[in-house]
Amino acid sequence: MVNAYLAYTMTCGGQPLCQGFDKTFIIKSYDLLCHFFNAFFSGSSSGIGASTALLFAKEGASVTITGRKQDRLKATHDSIVAAGVPEDRIHSILGDIREEEVQKQLINDTVAKFGHLDILVNNAGGTLMEAGFEPPDEDFVYNIEFTLHPYYAIAKAGLDQLTRALAIDLIEHGVRVNGVSPGIVETRFVENTGVSEENSKKVYKFYSSHKAAVPRGSNGTPEEIASVIAFLCDRQVSSYIVGQMIVVDGGSSLVIGISSVDWEKIISS
Repeated sequence: MVNAYLAYTMTCGGQPLCQGFDKTFIIKSYDLLCHFFNAFFSGSSSGIGASTALLFAKEGASVTITGRKQDRLKATHDSIVAAGVPEDRIHSILGDIREEEVQKQLINDTVAKFGHLDILVNNAGGTLMEAGFEPPDEDFVYNIEFTLHPYYAIAKAGLDQLTRALAIDLIEHGVRVNGVSPGIVETRFVENTGVSEENSKKVYKFYSSHKAAVPRGSNGTPEEIASVIAFLCDRQVSSYIVGQMIVVDGGSSLVIGISSVDWEKIISS
């Protein structure tokens, strides 16, 4: 199961991503960070990705959103427009980011439309529920393609090590790389595993009502995760944060509750 998201925050300084941007421009707070910035969000047709794209667009960024499902991608687009963002600051691309040609299209089309790319938030993820120590090959490939396939040299080290490796490689070019590891966030994540909407609500209700799983006593929201990503993209307040995985989980990582919970027992109860 893939339940972690890696957020790359790319700040100006590298070429050609930030070509034409005045690097002396001072950003004083995150509600100003997005003006004149162009941002790309993978996995932005729902959940955390959609909320993050909406937040950045509302704060002035031009955004590229992408996803595999047309109806969900349109819903994200429409929510951004409804927030008062001009159409010319939104670029929607339908496609499967696991495909190499789609990966190239996403970057090339974004640069072609907006001129350069300042911020990349890689939020794409997938979920399969096959249990066991030796999952079928197709499950393994599915999970790896979503998160680690382009970086096979460090695939076994996982997302944490990927963040550190990219951070070291790119910081010399003025590009910061950080990751965000959410805990239980109420999105369509559970439904995407094949669980019905009704049973999905039961799962989330269980987590929010059991402090042994989520010590805060409530699940996270996509907006809360989006705010952390925005913080990491603010060069004024987070410029000294490089190569870190920021855990945003209401305290779940301090206990073992999440990993020990059996969804089938929750649903059947």
